[in-house]
Amino acid sequence: MNKKVIIILIITVVIIFGCCGVGFIINLFSEDTEANIEPQKNTLITNSTATAKPTKTPKPTIKVLKLTAVELSKEYQKNEIKANNLYKDKNVEIKGEIDSITESDFLVDTVLIRLKGYNYNAISCSMKSRKGLEDYNIGDKVVIKGKIDGISIFDVFVTDCEMSE
Repeated sequence: MNKKVIIILIITVVIIFGCCGVGFIINLFSEDTEANIEPQKNTLITNSTATAKPTKTPKPTIKVLKLTAVELSKEYQKNEIKANNLYKDKNVEIKGEIDSITESDFLVDTVLIRLKGYNYNAISCSMKSRKGLEDYNIGDKVVIKGKIDGISIFDVFVTDCEMSE
């Protein structure tokens, strides 16, 4: 197992637990609790026949970069720094051919789908769910959505992946 990947996973877990702890402490000592809110006095209550229409909040649009597994791996092979500036932490939709489907050795309940890349590079996609993955085989052409995590040795890693329809 690659030490870099293990270190990144450990740091991620520490950061997540640290953020949860900070949020808990802030909430614990916050002065804006319900006990501190005083009710309004002399409030006039009327019956109104007009009803407010609920407003729909538009969903924020997330920019998704569309590319092939070969294009993405070629960019990382040519210049990792430039590729990280362009793609790291970005949402992507990657079209490619399945090279392997395996269970992760280091992530519990995680399936990795590896897409064929350029030369010796590949795209390793960490899937959110196992649901429906039994329908795919090596050689299948697929489109996978996820977030670029960067490169480690030969593979570009993509997290939070799901199959796109």
